[in-house]
Amino acid sequence: MNSSYAEIMREALEKYGLIESRELSEKPEFKDWPFLRIRQTRNNVVNSSRLSKWVRKNPKKRMMAQVKSRCKRKNIFFDLVPEDVEIPTHCPVFGIPLDKRDADHHPSLDRFDNSKGYTKDNVNVISFRANHLKNDATTEEIRALSIWMQDQEDLRS
Repeated sequence: MNSSYAEIMREALEKYGLIESRELSEKPEFKDWPFLRIRQTRNNVVNSSRLSKWVRKNPKKRMMAQVKSRCKRKNIFFDLVPEDVEIPTHCPVFGIPLDKRDADHHPSLDRFDNSKGYTKDNVNVISFRANHLKNDATTEEIRALSIWMQDQEDLRS
């Protein structure tokens, strides 16, 4: 079975400890690896566990960083700091827990008015599911969809 570079690196770091790339390059597992691959793979493996821990400890900062990055790409105004946002335990729209069990339960930063940027008075934290459904729909469209779905349920019952 072919192991990925990351798997081989994890096994080696477990076997030899957290040693530097130069030392790893002298080990038999890496005799055919270019030094750049050894260094990049080692750094990715070591830093991914650090990043995972940081993400678990700093969910607001992570959310803000992702949104800010997207705003830069899409040229959307962004004026928030982590203190401006509170992540509730449950989605204010659906009442489902906001956690990492699946994508629908992830907390998501929603702009109430999509024509405005991410400002303290224009954002709410809701579930990804609610945010995805809301996406670019108007309240009239959502109301019409709700009425249609209720009518369809009534017809089928």
